[in-house]
Amino acid sequence: MLESSFPGLGRKIDAARALGFDWDAMTTPFVDRRDDRVVAHVGVLEVPLRLDGRSVRVGGIHAVCTLPELRRQGCYRRAMERALRFVDERWERAQLYTSQPALYEPFGFRVVPTTSWEAARPPGPAAAVAAPVDLEDDLATLVEVLGRRAPLSQVYASVDEGWLFGIDAVLHTGDLSAVRRLPARDLFVAGKLVGERYTLFDVVGHHLPAWSELAPHLPGSGPVTLAFTPDRFPQARARPLQTASEGAYMVRGPFELEGRAFAVPPYAQH
Repeated sequence: MLESSFPGLGRKIDAARALGFDWDAMTTPFVDRRDDRVVAHVGVLEVPLRLDGRSVRVGGIHAVCTLPELRRQGCYRRAMERALRFVDERWERAQLYTSQPALYEPFGFRVVPTTSWEAARPPGPAAAVAAPVDLEDDLATLVEVLGRRAPLSQVYASVDEGWLFGIDAVLHTGDLSAVRRLPARDLFVAGKLVGERYTLFDVVGHHLPAWSELAPHLPGSGPVTLAFTPDRFPQARARPLQTASEGAYMVRGPFELEGRAFAVPPYAQH
Protein backbone atom coordinates (compact mmCIF):
# COMPACT_ATOMS: atom_id res chain seq x y z
CA MET A 1 0.00 0.00 0.00
CA LEU A 2 3.00 2.32 0.34
CA GLU A 3 2.98 2.68 -3.44
CA SER A 4 -0.38 4.45 -3.30
CA SER A 5 1.21 7.39 -1.48
CA PHE A 6 4.84 7.04 -2.57
CA PRO A 7 4.93 5.90 -6.22
CA GLY A 8 8.17 4.09 -7.02
CA LEU A 9 9.05 3.51 -3.37
CA GLY A 10 9.05 -0.27 -3.67
CA ARG A 11 11.55 -0.20 -6.52
CA LYS A 12 13.86 2.07 -4.53
CA ILE A 13 13.57 -0.08 -1.40
CA ASP A 14 14.61 -3.08 -3.50
CA ALA A 15 17.51 -1.12 -5.01
CA ALA A 16 18.75 -0.09 -1.56
CA ARG A 17 18.48 -3.67 -0.29
CA ALA A 18 20.55 -4.91 -3.22
CA LEU A 19 23.31 -2.54 -2.10
CA GLY A 20 23.16 -3.78 1.49
CA PHE A 21 20.82 -1.16 3.00
CA ASP A 22 17.70 -3.06 4.05
CA TRP A 23 14.61 -0.95 4.83
CA ASP A 24 12.60 -3.93 6.09
CA ALA A 25 15.28 -4.91 8.60
CA MET A 26 15.29 -1.46 10.20
CA THR A 27 11.62 -0.40 10.33
CA THR A 28 8.82 -1.58 12.61
CA PRO A 29 5.43 -1.16 10.89
CA PHE A 30 2.21 -0.18 12.63
CA VAL A 31 -0.93 -0.51 10.59
CA ASP A 32 -4.67 -0.18 10.61
CA ARG A 33 -6.72 -2.80 8.80
CA ARG A 34 -10.13 -3.00 7.25
CA ASP A 35 -11.44 -6.40 6.22
CA ASP A 36 -7.93 -7.87 6.63
CA ARG A 37 -6.52 -5.27 4.25
CA VAL A 38 -3.84 -2.82 5.41
CA VAL A 39 -5.27 0.67 4.91
CA ALA A 40 -2.89 2.86 6.95
CA HIS A 41 0.79 2.58 7.83
CA VAL A 42 3.20 4.30 10.24
CA GLY A 43 6.81 3.09 10.33
CA VAL A 44 9.13 3.47 13.32
CA LEU A 45 12.93 3.50 13.20
CA GLU A 46 15.42 3.48 16.06
CA VAL A 47 17.77 6.32 15.13
CA PRO A 48 21.06 6.83 17.02
CA LEU A 49 22.05 10.50 17.13
CA ARG A 50 24.84 12.71 18.26
CA LEU A 51 22.77 15.48 19.84
CA ASP A 52 24.29 18.48 21.59
CA GLY A 53 27.44 16.50 22.35
CA ARG A 54 25.66 13.42 23.69
CA SER A 55 24.79 10.04 22.23
CA VAL A 56 21.04 9.44 22.30
CA ARG A 57 18.53 7.21 20.56
CA VAL A 58 15.23 8.51 19.26
CA GLY A 59 12.14 7.06 17.68
CA GLY A 60 11.97 8.03 14.03
CA ILE A 61 8.52 8.19 12.44
CA HIS A 62 8.46 7.59 8.69
CA ALA A 63 6.49 6.26 5.72
CA VAL A 64 3.16 7.53 7.04
CA CYS A 65 0.27 6.96 4.65
CA THR A 66 -3.39 6.00 4.30
CA LEU A 67 -5.20 4.66 1.26
CA PRO A 68 -6.71 7.72 -0.46
CA GLU A 69 -10.27 6.42 -0.41
CA LEU A 70 -10.15 5.82 3.36
CA ARG A 71 -8.65 9.08 4.56
CA ARG A 72 -10.43 11.06 7.31
CA GLN A 73 -11.94 7.88 8.74
CA GLY A 74 -9.63 7.42 11.73
CA CYS A 75 -7.32 4.88 10.09
CA TYR A 76 -4.21 7.06 10.31
CA ARG A 77 -4.99 8.07 13.89
CA ARG A 78 -5.23 4.45 15.05
CA ALA A 79 -1.97 3.48 13.34
CA MET A 80 -0.17 6.52 14.79
CA GLU A 81 -1.46 5.87 18.30
CA ARG A 82 -0.12 2.31 18.14
CA ALA A 83 3.22 3.56 16.85
CA LEU A 84 3.55 6.19 19.57
CA ARG A 85 2.76 3.71 22.33
CA PHE A 86 5.68 1.66 21.03
CA VAL A 87 7.89 4.77 20.88
CA ASP A 88 6.98 6.01 24.36
CA GLU A 89 7.93 2.66 25.92
CA ARG A 90 11.45 2.89 24.47
CA TRP A 91 12.62 6.45 23.84
CA GLU A 92 12.28 9.86 25.40
CA ARG A 93 12.14 11.63 22.04
CA ALA A 94 10.57 11.10 18.64
CA GLN A 95 11.29 12.91 15.39
CA LEU A 96 10.09 13.08 11.81
CA TYR A 97 10.45 15.11 8.63
CA THR A 98 7.39 16.19 6.69
CA SER A 99 5.85 18.65 4.26
CA GLN A 100 2.55 18.44 6.19
CA PRO A 101 3.23 19.37 9.83
CA ALA A 102 -0.46 19.88 10.62
CA LEU A 103 -0.97 16.12 10.40
CA TYR A 104 1.37 15.52 13.32
CA GLU A 105 0.68 18.43 15.65
CA PRO A 106 -2.36 16.70 17.25
CA PHE A 107 0.01 13.94 18.41
CA GLY A 108 2.38 16.27 20.26
CA PHE A 109 4.90 16.94 17.50
CA ARG A 110 6.14 20.49 17.03
CA VAL A 111 8.18 22.12 14.28
CA VAL A 112 11.77 23.05 15.13
CA PRO A 113 13.26 25.40 12.50
CA THR A 114 16.47 24.31 10.80
CA THR A 115 18.94 26.14 8.62
CA SER A 116 21.78 25.66 6.17
CA TRP A 117 25.15 27.37 5.81
CA GLU A 118 27.41 28.75 3.13
CA ALA A 119 31.19 28.38 3.06
CA ALA A 120 33.75 29.83 0.67
CA ARG A 121 36.22 27.58 -1.09
CA PRO A 122 39.75 28.34 0.09
CA PRO A 123 42.11 29.95 -2.41
CA GLY A 124 44.63 27.68 -4.06
CA PRO A 125 45.26 25.47 -7.06
CA ALA A 126 42.55 23.25 -8.49
CA ALA A 127 42.48 19.64 -7.27
CA ALA A 128 41.08 16.42 -8.66
CA VAL A 129 37.32 16.43 -8.15
CA ALA A 130 35.85 13.63 -6.07
CA ALA A 131 34.54 10.99 -8.47
CA PRO A 132 31.13 9.29 -8.32
CA VAL A 133 31.41 5.97 -6.52
CA ASP A 134 32.09 2.89 -8.58
CA LEU A 135 30.01 0.09 -7.09
CA GLU A 136 32.55 -2.59 -7.91
CA ASP A 137 35.54 -0.70 -6.56
CA ASP A 138 34.07 1.51 -3.84
CA LEU A 139 30.91 0.00 -2.32
CA ALA A 140 32.64 -2.30 0.16
CA THR A 141 34.85 0.55 1.37
CA LEU A 142 31.87 2.90 1.68
CA VAL A 143 29.96 0.37 3.79
CA GLU A 144 33.01 -0.20 6.02
CA VAL A 145 33.63 3.51 6.52
CA LEU A 146 29.95 4.19 7.24
CA GLY A 147 30.09 1.60 10.01
CA ARG A 148 32.96 3.38 11.78
CA ARG A 149 32.48 6.96 10.65
CA ALA A 150 33.31 10.07 12.63
CA PRO A 151 30.18 12.04 13.59
CA LEU A 152 29.51 14.75 11.03
CA SER A 153 28.57 17.15 13.83
CA GLN A 154 28.53 17.19 17.60
CA VAL A 155 25.40 19.35 17.46
CA TYR A 156 23.18 17.07 15.35
CA ALA A 157 24.21 14.02 13.35
CA SER A 158 22.93 10.53 12.75
CA VAL A 159 25.48 7.96 13.89
CA ASP A 160 23.74 4.90 12.48
CA GLU A 161 25.96 2.23 10.94
CA GLY A 162 25.16 3.37 7.44
CA TRP A 163 21.69 2.03 6.80
CA LEU A 164 19.95 5.41 7.01
CA PHE A 165 22.56 7.08 4.80
CA GLY A 166 22.28 4.29 2.22
CA ILE A 167 18.49 4.13 2.18
CA ASP A 168 18.18 7.92 1.95
CA ALA A 169 20.74 8.10 -0.85
CA VAL A 170 18.78 5.60 -2.93
CA LEU A 171 15.42 7.20 -2.08
CA HIS A 172 16.75 10.55 -3.32
CA THR A 173 18.19 9.44 -6.67
CA GLY A 174 17.39 5.75 -7.12
CA ASP A 175 21.08 4.84 -6.72
CA LEU A 176 24.32 6.10 -5.15
CA SER A 177 25.07 8.62 -7.89
CA ALA A 178 25.14 11.53 -5.41
CA VAL A 179 27.96 9.88 -3.44
CA ARG A 180 31.57 10.59 -4.42
CA ARG A 181 34.95 9.33 -3.25
CA LEU A 182 37.91 11.62 -2.77
CA PRO A 183 41.00 10.58 -4.74
CA ALA A 184 43.19 7.96 -3.04
CA ARG A 185 41.36 8.29 0.29
CA ASP A 186 38.76 6.36 2.28
CA LEU A 187 36.69 9.52 2.41
CA PHE A 188 33.31 10.07 0.77
CA VAL A 189 31.03 13.04 0.23
CA ALA A 190 27.39 13.26 -0.81
CA GLY A 191 25.60 16.22 -2.33
CA LYS A 192 24.05 17.72 -5.43
CA LEU A 193 25.30 20.06 -8.12
CA VAL A 194 22.92 22.61 -9.65
CA GLY A 195 24.71 24.64 -12.28
CA GLU A 196 28.03 25.39 -10.60
CA ARG A 197 26.54 25.52 -7.09
CA TYR A 198 27.30 22.48 -4.97
CA THR A 199 25.29 21.58 -1.87
CA LEU A 200 27.22 19.29 0.45
CA PHE A 201 24.96 16.83 2.30
CA ASP A 202 27.47 14.70 4.16
CA VAL A 203 31.13 13.85 4.69
CA VAL A 204 31.86 10.22 5.54
CA GLY A 205 35.23 9.15 6.89
CA HIS A 206 36.95 7.57 9.86
CA HIS A 207 38.29 11.06 10.51
CA LEU A 208 36.98 14.35 9.14
CA PRO A 209 39.43 16.40 7.09
CA ALA A 210 40.10 20.09 7.43
CA TRP A 211 37.96 22.27 5.19
CA SER A 212 41.08 23.28 3.25
CA GLU A 213 41.70 19.60 2.45
CA LEU A 214 38.11 18.84 1.51
CA ALA A 215 36.79 21.86 -0.39
CA PRO A 216 39.20 21.73 -3.39
CA HIS A 217 37.84 18.28 -4.27
CA LEU A 218 34.16 19.28 -4.34
CA PRO A 219 32.35 19.68 -7.67
CA GLY A 220 31.31 23.08 -9.00
CA SER A 221 32.75 26.47 -8.24
CA GLY A 222 32.11 29.36 -5.90
CA PRO A 223 30.58 29.06 -2.42
CA VAL A 224 29.39 25.70 -1.13
CA THR A 225 26.05 25.27 0.62
CA LEU A 226 26.36 23.09 3.72
CA ALA A 227 23.25 21.07 4.57
CA PHE A 228 24.61 20.11 7.99
CA THR A 229 25.77 21.94 11.10
CA PRO A 230 29.40 22.89 10.37
CA ASP A 231 30.77 22.88 13.94
CA ARG A 232 33.41 20.32 12.99
CA PHE A 233 34.66 22.47 10.12
CA PRO A 234 35.56 25.71 11.94
CA GLN A 235 38.09 26.62 9.26
CA ALA A 236 35.21 26.97 6.77
CA ARG A 237 33.93 30.05 8.63
CA ALA A 238 30.46 29.18 7.39
CA ARG A 239 27.66 31.70 7.65
CA PRO A 240 24.02 30.70 8.16
CA LEU A 241 21.60 31.10 5.28
CA GLN A 242 17.98 32.14 5.69
CA THR A 243 16.65 29.68 3.16
CA ALA A 244 13.21 28.10 3.07
CA SER A 245 13.31 24.42 3.96
CA GLU A 246 11.87 21.81 1.63
CA GLY A 247 10.21 20.21 4.64
CA ALA A 248 9.63 20.63 8.35
CA TYR A 249 11.62 18.89 11.07
CA MET A 250 9.35 17.96 13.96
CA VAL A 251 10.08 16.59 17.42
CA ARG A 252 8.06 15.14 20.27
CA GLY A 253 9.48 15.26 23.77
CA PRO A 254 12.52 17.19 25.05
CA PHE A 255 14.85 18.66 22.46
CA GLU A 256 18.03 20.50 23.37
CA LEU A 257 18.46 22.51 20.16
CA GLU A 258 15.30 24.61 20.14
CA GLY A 259 16.21 28.23 19.51
CA ARG A 260 19.64 27.29 18.15
CA ALA A 261 20.96 27.10 14.60
CA PHE A 262 21.34 23.51 13.41
CA ALA A 263 20.59 21.35 10.41
CA VAL A 264 19.21 17.87 9.81
CA PRO A 265 21.37 16.52 6.96
CA PRO A 266 19.36 15.18 4.01
CA TYR A 267 20.72 11.66 4.48
CA ALA A 268 19.70 11.72 8.15
CA GLN A 269 16.07 12.53 7.36
CA HIS A 270 13.32 9.92 7.23
